[in-house]
Amino acid sequence: MRERTLLERLRQPESEGSRRASADVGALTRSILAHLARMFNTRQGHALTALDYGMPDMTDFMREFPSSAEGMERAIRESIERYEPRLKSLRVRLERSETDALKLTFRLTAKLALEKQSADVAFAMNVNSEGQFEIRP
Repeated sequence: MRERTLLERLRQPESEGSRRASADVGALTRSILAHLARMFNTRQGHALTALDYGMPDMTDFMREFPSSAEGMERAIRESIERYEPRLKSLRVRLERSETDALKLTFRLTAKLALEKQSADVAFAMNVNSEGQFEIRP
């Protein structure tokens, strides 16, 4: 099981020095949220080690909205499936905003990829008119 990213483990090594996974679902969820925020606010082609890491320019999708909604959902889902292995059984759904037509909200639901237990998680992801992402539980 992968609980924390490599950089998180290097910054805060466990005092015992062991590599066992803990069942701290809250810490795992916060780590996933932080990674998704970094990933979605990175444009594809800007990470030199993985040119498909991140998201395509969302302003292109927004110009063709609402016909591009399915493509947006697919791009989000594929990025998570490729670069966030701690989530499984992922679903991405666009939720229409009644109050702000310039902000899109996606609902992400998934299961944490834990070894001995199962935990459901849900995130809301807002995309503003400039293509910037904000992710929250």
